[in-house]
Amino acid sequence: MLIVPCWVVWQVKMEFSDKPHIYNEFLEIMKNFKAQSINTPGVIARVKQLFRGYNKLILGFNTFLPEGEVRQSLVPSNHC
Repeated sequence: MLIVPCWVVWQVKMEFSDKPHIYNEFLEIMKNFKAQSINTPGVIARVKQLFRGYNKLILGFNTFLPEGEVRQSLVPSNHC
């Protein structure tokens, strides 16, 4: 199970303080995951796209993913 600590949510909020739609989308993704509307690979794909160009946030989020292939798929690409 994926559990994102409050400090990660706060960090996202601060990073996107001038873009509240991105923060709100992140919250929506997490809410959908909690409601089991999307699975872990779905969360990864959406978060990676949402945080494109913000590698620090992607890597921070990555630390809360399960070990293995799923975790590797959130590693930021050089094209961000």
